[in-house]
Amino acid sequence: MSGELVRRANLPGITRASINLTRILDNNYLLATEVAFQNDVGETATADEAFRDALDELAKNPAYAVVAGTARQFLANVDNVMVWGGCSRNERTLIDNARFIVCASDEPDHLYAWRTYADGGIGCAIGLDTSVPLGVVIPNGSPGSSRVRHWRRVTYATEEAHGRAMRLLRELGDDWRLKNDSADDQDWAFGLIIGHIELLRSNVRVVAKDESFADER
Repeated sequence: MSGELVRRANLPGITRASINLTRILDNNYLLATEVAFQNDVGETATADEAFRDALDELAKNPAYAVVAGTARQFLANVDNVMVWGGCSRNERTLIDNARFIVCASDEPDHLYAWRTYADGGIGCAIGLDTSVPLGVVIPNGSPGSSRVRHWRRVTYATEEAHGRAMRLLRELGDDWRLKNDSADDQDWAFGLIIGHIELLRSNVRVVAKDESFADER
């Protein structure tokens, strides 16, 4: 009797998990999330803080001051006042540079994942072959030409996120210095930043997480 009651109590959760699994298998796709719109603010806060710290540090270096200062100003406008309706050309560039992610674990059966992501401990685990690239599904349902080239390991260390941001920003600054004749040409720096800065920041967001999430691995 008690066993039957347990099975009945768990049936709604089992049914939901079965329906979700069936949909995934029938449609052959997984849903991805844009890195700026994850459901936990801590997911992006750690990366964005590391990115801001890297910009602040570069701004103190005369060789990168113009690029870093312009980038800080631009990102402040993006985060605080940009309106997406009726996108301008520059805003469209940012949207085109959106980066969508699917998170996975090396461990096929991890208690933390079941507790955190399953519905009352009931869910399903899907194994993926990391040697097989994932395709991007376009609106008509057929696979697009884009492919996931590789999986990246998440870092839960702030200093690693900061180092990644510094490397990417230095590369952008070096590119500006090589192609720019005037060391104080802010207009040229602004053009370079519009095309690259959001993509660089998302490049940090995809791998940087707060250390409090380290148990999820």
